[in-house]
Amino acid sequence: MSNIVVSRITSVLLIALVVRLTSLDQSFWLDETTTATVARDMPLSEFFSSFLPGDFHPPLHYLTVKAWGGVFGFSEMALRFTSVLFGLATVYLTYRIGKLLNSGRVGLMAAALLAVAPLHIYYSQELRMYAMTAFLATVSFYHFLRLLDKPQKSDWILWSTSIALLLLTDYLPMFILPVFWAYARRAKLSQAWWKQFLLGHITLAVAALLIFPIFLRQASGALSVQSSGSLWWRALGSTTLKNTLLIFIKFITGRVPFDGMVIALTGTAGLLIGISLLKTKVGIKKLEPIWYWLVVPIVIGLVIGFFVPVVQFFRFLFVLPALYLLIAFGTEKLGKLKTPVLASLLTLSAIFSGMYLLDQGNHRENWKGLAEYVGSSAVLFVADSQMEAFRYYSNVEPAFGPSGINKAAKEIYLTRYVQDIFDPEDKTREALEAAGFEKSGERNFNGIEVWKYEKII
Repeated sequence: MSNIVVSRITSVLLIALVVRLTSLDQSFWLDETTTATVARDMPLSEFFSSFLPGDFHPPLHYLTVKAWGGVFGFSEMALRFTSVLFGLATVYLTYRIGKLLNSGRVGLMAAALLAVAPLHIYYSQELRMYAMTAFLATVSFYHFLRLLDKPQKSDWILWSTSIALLLLTDYLPMFILPVFWAYARRAKLSQAWWKQFLLGHITLAVAALLIFPIFLRQASGALSVQSSGSLWWRALGSTTLKNTLLIFIKFITGRVPFDGMVIALTGTAGLLIGISLLKTKVGIKKLEPIWYWLVVPIVIGLVIGFFVPVVQFFRFLFVLPALYLLIAFGTEKLGKLKTPVLASLLTLSAIFSGMYLLDQGNHRENWKGLAEYVGSSAVLFVADSQMEAFRYYSNVEPAFGPSGINKAAKEIYLTRYVQDIFDPEDKTREALEAAGFEKSGERNFNGIEVWKYEKII
């Protein structure tokens, strides 16, 4: 690796680090507080016996964060830094994949695009498992590519280990496994290669055996939610035209809200990406495995989404490096247009990322701000399952539902959080007003709407 290339990839990684550290101390949102609570407060015995069977994810990410927090602390920045590191490692591996398939120049382009990618930045800052799964999926793909050329024992071990760890981190990213099978069949590899490939699944089988009892209990809990007819189940993400389009739109824009300017910029970015992807037709055979990586998991997810609600764009974060690798390959073939197209794509990504990072209104749910705002006053939720984030930041024990109304209180703050799902008939509000409380104000903390009620004297 030349000194120039080393310098450039170092610069890309430094940029990726700086943007991922920006606004890293924003409030945890609801699901993040679940991870933080497990890491900070929950004994391992309780985690495996009580928490994990009721969750929908394997244990490895929780255990990783718990171990990290025990060393570096449990602040927002300290815990989220695990995702920052996974994000940085994914940017670097994207460079390595581009270099392996074509050149260091293409690898640098792909890494630069991922470094400022708004969706990847967002989840490189989130205390959930998505940055970790994107990293493990990229590790597995990188070593799979190396196995296609000159298989080394170390590559077999790292590929085998990474897919096992992936299963122990999240379930849906295992849709990358059919990518390896499908492309290996198409590549018509030797019998000796296939023997090693099959043996490489032993670690995966061991991981599956370890997680299977927990998975059965988790699946049973999920089916009970489905059979209850809960609106929550339907909100999780079935296969619809809207959810399908959102996968590709959010890959471009990240988590910023739509307005006229964002729509126009998205259309421009989509056009440039389309032009670049069309150019990948040249030398398509070399790029086939990357296309498999991008397309196969999404197609499988959309098919399964007709039966199980898994179609949420962030769950497919692990295919994002494939998209930027293809864009980089295509852009490289644009001749004189290469530089302006690449500069435009980087600029558009930087704009979307800046809209998220620099505008607090686009940050996550601000439970910390809500806890500071209500102080020691009574707080009322519409459901008992949505109070964990408030508890994480407040010493006040909230109540929920009509039965939780403290009629002796002078003021009560009613959170409207997911009211349309858990209290669609608005019974909590009606009961509060019937108890002699009158609305006197309202605030919104990045999606957490709270109404202030005062006792009518």
